[in-house]
Amino acid sequence: GKGARNWVVENLHDGVVSEARFSVDIRPDEIASAIRGKPLPPRAYELDFNVEDVSFSYLGDMPPVSGADATARLNPKVFDLSLTGPADLNVGRGRIAVTGGRFYVDDLRPEPAIGQITLGLSGDAAAISELLNYEPLNLAARRGVNPSQISGTADVEVSLVTPLAKDVKFADVE
Repeated sequence: GKGARNWVVENLHDGVVSEARFSVDIRPDEIASAIRGKPLPPRAYELDFNVEDVSFSYLGDMPPVSGADATARLNPKVFDLSLTGPADLNVGRGRIAVTGGRFYVDDLRPEPAIGQITLGLSGDAAAISELLNYEPLNLAARRGVNPSQISGTADVEVSLVTPLAKDVKFADVE
């Protein structure tokens, strides 16, 4: 839907499309139905592309992922982006390595669409705790954890399910 497209436009900041393939398979009766508001079938079009050095935001005030390479697929129903190499997140306590990730929307049509986000993180445990303390999550504060009192390193997989809308609140995120 329109909200999902707006979310992607607002949250993808940089990057270069290095390769793309676009295919179309729409019958005339499907065009007429689409004009009347019926969704196009998933096979109507498909855009597969690779992006390099992309930066993107994913939730609220959390710092963006930067320097990512990814592959993506878009059709009238689904958007699926998977990181293909390492990337970075920077917080006040330092750099966090993004070791993998995926952004997946299984149905773009509802308002708001629901995005599934997974990120593999590796680095300083205090920096990762700080990251998880940004709005709207505030996980460290909700658990009574002070990031400055944490030491060591950590490997973490973050998995979020969130509406693709502005002003998402903690209660909206799984």
